Amino acid sequence: MSDHRLQFQGIRTQEARVEGPGNEVPPLDTRPSTLGPPALSAWRARARCALLLALVHGWGFSAGAADPAAGSPAGLLPLQAEVRTDNEPGSLPARRAFVTAGTNRFAFSVPEGFRLESSNQGLVSLISADYRSLLTFRIAAVEPLASQEPGAAVWRQAVLEQHPGAKILEQFTLTAANRTGPAFDTAWSAPGGLQRNQRTAYIPASAGTLEFSLVCATDVFSKAKCDLNFLLLTFRASDAQGKLDLPRFSNKF
Repeated sequence: MSDHRLQFQGIRTQEARVEGPGNEVPPLDTRPSTLGPPALSAWRARARCALLLALVHGWGFSAGAADPAAGSPAGLLPLQAEVRTDNEPGSLPARRAFVTAGTNRFAFSVPEGFRLESSNQGLVSLISADYRSLLTFRIAAVEPLASQEPGAAVWRQAVLEQHPGAKILEQFTLTAANRTGPAFDTAWSAPGGLQRNQRTAYIPASAGTLEFSLVCATDVFSKAKCDLNFLLLTFRASDAQGKLDLPRFSNKF
């Protein structure tokens, strides 16, 4: 990996409400308001980027980052994402991110306090309200499940290469959509001495190897791991016909 810069380009996110099947409310426009002095809007944009850069400096998902399985970032599938709130009769409201990658579709519940921040360069990012935790999803390897997959050692090395000087704290396994793969907890010092923790899981699927990652300030790692576990628990992938079977939770207790 030759480039450890973070190229974070904020995009306009879409959030829609669904009042039952087929009754989708038009997406909300969440672009920064044009009201007020232009200088204030520019300052807010710069401050927002600065906070994100401080949180995940050296994240390693820039255009120059090499993919351990595909060998080139060009092999990564572009992702499109939007967030919707489903209000099915008899079920608890569910705020979900829907992700499309070619003919593959994915969905997962968005942890409380997080919002969809971007889905560019093959990476979907969710940022916490306090900018101290970042959850990401991407297809890290595009080979079909039937082909030979990289072993855990390959992914372990990929995690270490994202941050020079990073230390593996623990290696274990995590599960999403009834598939299990290797996972790693790491720690490193960001510029300025800021302490960071990361948890990354690589889950095999028909679309390839799916990467789920959390990066956060060290003092919120315990709580942030619960947010990632919630995402993994609710994650669903489409079947061969492109159908998503989404979990529903009754509002009658």
